[in-house]
Amino acid sequence: MSQAGSINGGGSGPPVNPEIPTSFTTDTGAAVPAANNLNVFGDNGITTVGAGDTVTIGFISGTNGTVGAATSTILTDTPDDNATTTYQILVDGFDAANSEGVGGQLIGTVRKVGGVVTVIGTPDDVLNRDAGLAGSTFTMSASGGDVIVTATGVAGRTITWKAIIAGKT
Repeated sequence: MSQAGSINGGGSGPPVNPEIPTSFTTDTGAAVPAANNLNVFGDNGITTVGAGDTVTIGFISGTNGTVGAATSTILTDTPDDNATTTYQILVDGFDAANSEGVGGQLIGTVRKVGGVVTVIGTPDDVLNRDAGLAGSTFTMSASGGDVIVTATGVAGRTITWKAIIAGKT
């Protein structure tokens, strides 16, 4: 008789089968695998990635750089159609050559109707920066069906930018 999948309990008794979870408790309920599969999805600015034996859960994010006073896209998100979405986006930039930084947050609202995004009003921002990056800025805008977060650098500076969607309704 095959003992594959069994663990010997160390005594003279029969092998002990390993315990495999059959229910996964969350903040608001429990999930039960179907056909040995448990789906793990993100929502409201959270993303999930599965690779090998690891599931990584994190914020929707993006990275890009600016050289000089150029503008670059840092992050793109596609909101739900026929809905309004409010974003809280955290942004930071770092000029490694001069050890100076810029950062803050954007809060903005968009509506998407018929696949087209429109920014409602002017996104609010909180912007903190070292003196050498005084001309740098970031904002959110619409492009077709997407929300775009862009950053504008400063002449003579190279800035590496990062952004995450910290909250999304």
